[in-house]
Amino acid sequence: MWSFGCILTELFTGVPLFPGESEQEQLSLIMEVIGLPDKKILDQATRKDVFFDPKTNEPFQQQDSQGALRIPSSKPLDEILMC
Repeated sequence: MWSFGCILTELFTGVPLFPGESEQEQLSLIMEVIGLPDKKILDQATRKDVFFDPKTNEPFQQQDSQGALRIPSSKPLDEILMC
């Protein structure tokens, strides 16, 4: 359902909502808008150690190709949608 909503929005606006260049960047862009996943979801994730610190469940911070760091819950959705 989430992906379908993103696709519809992208078709309507003509621009990608989360234009990540890698899985890490894609996840960072999504978390920047909707925040961190619940602990329950992370506990069930099979690849969480690739994206999150196993001790703290905090996401690994990486710069994107422009040097920006993504902070969870720091950008409102209407800013991305340009509403």
